[in-house]
Amino acid sequence: MKRTGFIAASIVLSLLCRSVYAAEKDDTIQEIEALKARLELLEQRLDEQDKQLKISEVKIKKYEAKSQETVKHLAQKEKEEWKFYGDARIRSIKQDGDDSFHFQQRVRLNIEKDFGENYTFRMRSILMNENTMGNSGSYTTANERGRFSLDEGKDTVNKIDNAYVQINKIGGMSTSLKIGRFGHNFGTTGYWASRGSYGMYDGLEVETTLHKMTLSAGFGDWGGAKAHVHDRLSVAANGKTTIVPGSDRKKTTTNKLEKNYFFKIGYAPTQATNLQLWHIQEIRTKYSPEDYNVTGIGFKHKFGSDFTLAADYSRNTALPGDPSGTVAVLTYKDAVYEKPHTYELSLYYINVDRYNIASPLTKSINIPTNDSRGIGFSASYVLAKNIRADFLTEFAMRAKSNGESLGNYYRFQVSTKF
Repeated sequence: MKRTGFIAASIVLSLLCRSVYAAEKDDTIQEIEALKARLELLEQRLDEQDKQLKISEVKIKKYEAKSQETVKHLAQKEKEEWKFYGDARIRSIKQDGDDSFHFQQRVRLNIEKDFGENYTFRMRSILMNENTMGNSGSYTTANERGRFSLDEGKDTVNKIDNAYVQINKIGGMSTSLKIGRFGHNFGTTGYWASRGSYGMYDGLEVETTLHKMTLSAGFGDWGGAKAHVHDRLSVAANGKTTIVPGSDRKKTTTNKLEKNYFFKIGYAPTQATNLQLWHIQEIRTKYSPEDYNVTGIGFKHKFGSDFTLAADYSRNTALPGDPSGTVAVLTYKDAVYEKPHTYELSLYYINVDRYNIASPLTKSINIPTNDSRGIGFSASYVLAKNIRADFLTEFAMRAKSNGESLGNYYRFQVSTKF
């Protein structure tokens, strides 16, 4: 009886286990099916998100391309807009023998416009160039014979000293062509340079860059920088007296440099060093003799971050004695208009013969150098953004032509850019 009951109980328990297992198996299958359904739904959603993401990426790329095109278009449009900028300056000057300071002023306006990517037009108008305060226009003066002549004084008339078109990337190369009226920089010290001060060179210039070298050449006429003067001189030779143009025995007429050609060879072996070899030769004149055949060499090197040494030497072989010029400038720091409270100090050595420098280079220069020998000093300080004060002086200066003392020279000026 007991055995029969045990067997029966075992059968019942086995049936119950099978039922439970079957039930659990059914539940597991249902769960797996549910998970499969969820995974399929998740995959569909991921596929949809991938599609949307790809669509978004395409839209973003199109937007970025359009934005870049818009930015480029706006930049090009801004570049091609007319630009106006300029500078103004007031000076006080006292030279040996003066009992007071003399005041001068200058105002210049620049106009610039790009036409396309490679064409640029620039013009600079000098509204007043070293204009003596209180004077304007022109006036008449009488010479020793009582004859009256019209005198422009210290450039009291308005002038356009720069007006040219520059074409860049000629032939897809780093070559540019400048045509019109512009300024020149020969050498490295600025004593044979007019680009920043007084342009007035009418002609053309081709410039190209080859690795570390810069080559430029051209021709033109610098005569517009000096008012026409018809000086005449009586010269006796072989018992005969003739009248020739000139203001002295060297037949030089107020340093006027007319039709000429030039070339410059620049070499920068490092970022800190620059060399330049240059030549300018007068070939034809109307108002003065051919009295300029100048060759020069310049050197400039920056020592560390504070000191810069520049030096120039040139010789004019068109006149007897080959008038030469040597100028060296040692500069500490750098007074940058855009950086308030920056400053610089410069020490000059000047040894320049008369007739070494052409007339365009005697205007608005850093320190007078023509027919001078001695030492100069300058100090500059940026008072505020685009406002700078400069003090310049020469001392122990003598005239190279006769050895006479030129006394001391003092100049203080305040200038601004706008």
